[in-house]
Amino acid sequence: MRIHGLSPQLVVKGLGLVSRVLPSGSTEANAGEPQEGRDVKNPKTSLPLKVLTFLGDRASKKNQEHPSR
Repeated sequence: MRIHGLSPQLVVKGLGLVSRVLPSGSTEANAGEPQEGRDVKNPKTSLPLKVLTFLGDRASKKNQEHPSR
């Protein structure tokens, strides 16, 4: 909120970049059906998702909370 107060245009551009990295919410195959984050696989967004979730995945493996798939 503070950064947005100082430079709203910078925040809007940054959030626009983040929205490009995130996978789309629905496709024709799964329209309206909720999906778990670990099930979202898209070749276009696979690398950014791995980068964004690296620390959480590492912690879940360390705590033996990672689902066996």
